[in-house]
Amino acid sequence: MTIAYDSATGRLLSTKWDKETGATTNIDVTSYTYKPSGDVTSIRTVRDGSSTDTQCFAYDARRRLKEAWTDTAGVTTLPAPNVPGIGGCTTQAPSKNTFCGPDPYWQSFDYDVVGNSMLRRAFRWMMGRSGAHGLECWGCRWTSV
Repeated sequence: MTIAYDSATGRLLSTKWDKETGATTNIDVTSYTYKPSGDVTSIRTVRDGSSTDTQCFAYDARRRLKEAWTDTAGVTTLPAPNVPGIGGCTTQAPSKNTFCGPDPYWQSFDYDVVGNSMLRRAFRWMMGRSGAHGLECWGCRWTSV
């Protein structure tokens, strides 16, 4: 396993799990992006070099998690000489056009007056009888998290 940190901030930038055989192969490569304030904006995992799972995170003005979702549009980071790992998902908000991935989800959160998180809505991707994919709401009521 190889772990990379940003030397200036100490933030985790990536992890790599390798299969140690005659030819070293990456089994799992995960990279992280952040806002300059340190909030995680994306986690992107490539498994066996083929399956990519990108999780995206958006925050409100008080730096509380507002949205979490999987996305297929990719990740964008600032070029050097900026601090490594600053960036996020190319899609800045959940969209039915890019929502997907190996284990797709989409969750939105609100907060009550004292700051307790409340799950506003949650969706998961499911296979329909005809084989077509669709969104199913599995938690659209106010629920304490």
